[in-house]
Amino acid sequence: MMRKRKWLLLLLAVLTGTSVFAILWWQAEYPSRPALKSQGERMIAAVERYRTQHGEYPATLEDAGITPPSHGYGPWQYGHNDNSFWLIVGDYGKDWFVLSYVSGDRGWYLDH
Repeated sequence: MMRKRKWLLLLLAVLTGTSVFAILWWQAEYPSRPALKSQGERMIAAVERYRTQHGEYPATLEDAGITPPSHGYGPWQYGHNDNSFWLIVGDYGKDWFVLSYVSGDRGWYLDH
């Protein structure tokens, strides 16, 4: 009976460890929407800083010193014109949402 209990405890420990690992991996690979907005806010600040220093928006996020975070939702997309810029993450067909920011509107939009 003692041997059976040890195996049961070992199995429980393995399942608990596996579950914790899976949860941590999921959170790292697929951040929450508030976490995505937080990433976006840091990029917005860097793009605006670049514009203040250079008088125009950067051609790429990398030009503004930003390495876009990588995660399961795909890369952040960036674009601009003379008057505004935008950031987009997510794929409606794959992720069931698209989170975007448009500087001219100074707002975040969630399409889900």
